[in-house]
Amino acid sequence: VIPNSVLDVKDSAFSSCINLKHVLLSKECYVIKARTFANCESLKSIVIPCFVESIEMCAFENCHELEEVVIPESVRTIGSGAFSNCRGLGTLIISEGVMEISDMAFSHCHELTGVVIPKGVLKIGRGAFCDCLKLKAVILPDNLQEISSYAFFGCESLVSIDIPREVKKLSSRVFGCCSALTNVTLPQTTKCTKTVFADCWRLKNIVVV
Repeated sequence: VIPNSVLDVKDSAFSSCINLKHVLLSKECYVIKARTFANCESLKSIVIPCFVESIEMCAFENCHELEEVVIPESVRTIGSGAFSNCRGLGTLIISEGVMEISDMAFSHCHELTGVVIPKGVLKIGRGAFCDCLKLKAVILPDNLQEISSYAFFGCESLVSIDIPREVKKLSSRVFGCCSALTNVTLPQTTKCTKTVFADCWRLKNIVVV
């Protein structure tokens, strides 16, 4: 338990505390800094206070036992690799307020089965959800503007995806190696690079609207 009298927790403060299982953060904590809880392999639960505005790079990277994460409305940015390789993460709730999901933010979260991207998010970073092996359902917001390369690469359980109209371009291998992908809805105005759907060998239907 980090008491409310604590205003600042430095980078890597609890990194590699391999027996740490539960964390309750100070309500005065506005930023979860880089690698604060990285490599805490036994961490099962974390309550992110509703005053936190930013989760920085690799803050929870390699927390293999972390099962559930709720991102409160106060958070604006989720940093690069913030929850990368949280292999046990099965439940992810991203509240409205988040504007950017950075590169590799939730990559290699093997137990994650579904995610709803809130309407405030304008950009999904490179490899943000790559290799989320059990990810079956993704709902993208209407105002999303950019899906970076490799964003959903290797999501081998993803069955269908609807691309919002505001997305003007799909970069390389955004959905590469999504081997279960069968149905895609794509706006007429969205440009696709040659490898967007590379190795999606079950892809049968692309509906252009």
